Amino acid sequence: MIDKRQTRKTKANGEVNKGPLTQAEILSYIKDGRPAQISDGNGFYFVINDAGHPFWALRYTKPNGKRAWSYFSSPREMPLAEARSEAATIKLKIKREGFDPASEKKKAKSQRLHTVADLWADFYERESKRIEHPNIIASLYRREILPVIGRYELAKVEPTDIRFIIERVNEGYGIKKPRKTVANKTLYLLTKIFNHAQKLNLVQYNPASIFTAKDAGGTEKPKEFSLNTEQIAELFNVLSRNIGSIAIQDYWGLALLLSTGVRKMELYAAQWSEFDLVNGIWDIPAERTKSRRGFTQPLAPQTIKWLLQVKAYSGSSNYLFPSRKRGKSDKTHVCENTVNHACLKLKKEGEIPWPEFDPHSLRHTCRSLLSKLKVSTDVAERYINHSFVGLKKVYDNHDYFEERREAAAQLADILAPHINKDNLFKK
Repeated sequence: MIDKRQTRKTKANGEVNKGPLTQAEILSYIKDGRPAQISDGNGFYFVINDAGHPFWALRYTKPNGKRAWSYFSSPREMPLAEARSEAATIKLKIKREGFDPASEKKKAKSQRLHTVADLWADFYERESKRIEHPNIIASLYRREILPVIGRYELAKVEPTDIRFIIERVNEGYGIKKPRKTVANKTLYLLTKIFNHAQKLNLVQYNPASIFTAKDAGGTEKPKEFSLNTEQIAELFNVLSRNIGSIAIQDYWGLALLLSTGVRKMELYAAQWSEFDLVNGIWDIPAERTKSRRGFTQPLAPQTIKWLLQVKAYSGSSNYLFPSRKRGKSDKTHVCENTVNHACLKLKKEGEIPWPEFDPHSLRHTCRSLLSKLKVSTDVAERYINHSFVGLKKVYDNHDYFEERREAAAQLADILAPHINKDNLFKK
């Protein structure tokens, strides 16, 4: 017996054009749950998205000549015959009135946005698909913006409200200390949220746009702190004697940040599938790099040794550093602030003596050590995945992989005496 699903799925370009559909087929596809796009003819489709949710959809031509999709109901709410009738009605409106279902749907959605909380939900739905760590801005909104103006009607938010929020963060409130960097980030987020409102024609002006960093936390100087070899030795002595106060995974994580020179979440969100430990290669996917370009980092034998220590603690998780929250260890990686909190704890206790130090300092340290090793500027910049500038960015596409592999080995040789401590190795 021929599987109708398979017959339909083997059509050209991955799109299925056999119709008409039957109600029995629809129920079968819904039960199966796999993504599907099945044509019933005349631009009317049954669709199951990647999350397994079924929809009725119409493919049509917009007034500007571009092709578009309109998803207008669910088969669970509207049976096949009724959906066909609805699709025919929409097509008639498109032909006679120049009706654009997608634009009308956006207008209707905008009309339902009345409060700052409504606006945030629409903004976050869009923004979360565009940025690497949407949970960071979500946390910032919940802490600093929602409690103050979340219930405000959009038209009633004034610059004085924005000023109150950023000054509140900058000066501290309750048990919260003054946080200049957070004040700047809060202002930036407020500006983006109300820019979104302007695009939707929900407000006439952006109440946050008249403020600058000077009104919030002030202009921030880039952090340039790095450790010399004596300080590296001191740091790992501090970390090793405080295992228990901090997790041993934090120790090996900081060792890897220092030896590879990667950005924090390039490491802490990494999965084991990215690594070839036999050949000493780490393929960092484009979506986790700042430049949005995939990057291959060579791994020195010593670095592989430290990675194996991480593996001994990651259990069956796909992640190098699985979440430490109960029930989430197999589903996601540690929070981006986990290692920051570990370092901050030791600074508060006077164990780490450098106020400027944070995990990102190890990236600066790595780059400085490469210069100390007399590694050429081009190789060192590629090692930490910095983009070239000007014409060099356009014309120099060499990745210096073999040169970087040699530099990785030299760097690890300098670091190993300070990092390798027999009592920390898990056999």
